Amino acid sequence: MKKYKDDLFAIIGGWSCLYFATLDKDLAWFWKLAGYSLIIWGIVTFCLHFKAGK
Repeated sequence: MKKYKDDLFAIIGGWSCLYFATLDKDLAWFWKLAGYSLIIWGIVTFCLHFKAGK
């Protein structure tokens, strides 16, 4: 689990950005873009690291 820590932090950071999108209506587009990008990046790198570790 220790080697997946960075990937999980990226996913959690993405969810945090999506939460900020609900708070800041003026920059909601930015927070949504950043949030979805981080979530996708975190999931992809998690899958790549998981596959490489098998």
